[in-house]
Amino acid sequence: MDNAYLGSVDISIKKAKTVTYFNGLFPSYGLLNRSQPGGDLFGIEQTNGGLVVFGGGQPIYDYEGYFIGAVGVSGGSVAQDTATSVKAAQSIGMTLVNYTDASGGVVQ
Repeated sequence: MDNAYLGSVDISIKKAKTVTYFNGLFPSYGLLNRSQPGGDLFGIEQTNGGLVVFGGGQPIYDYEGYFIGAVGVSGGSVAQDTATSVKAAQSIGMTLVNYTDASGGVVQ
């Protein structure tokens, strides 16, 4: 991406690693609400060398539903990174566009 920050490379890698560390159960933004002050996972983004808890990391599944990897995108807005990571994951296999969080609510 033209004029993207060099730090975006590290962020995109960490987004993909965040998804992978949790076996593709949710996109990178899946920990956002629970990692906030008062959340049961407050501070989790400080573990594992730095997790990323906002959009842009997407799990990739094969067409039988097996987790096969993750893609991380950074350099645009969170909405742009999320949309791009979804399209990238879909170009390889299947991914989560909506998912149910731990409280039973649908996250988009």
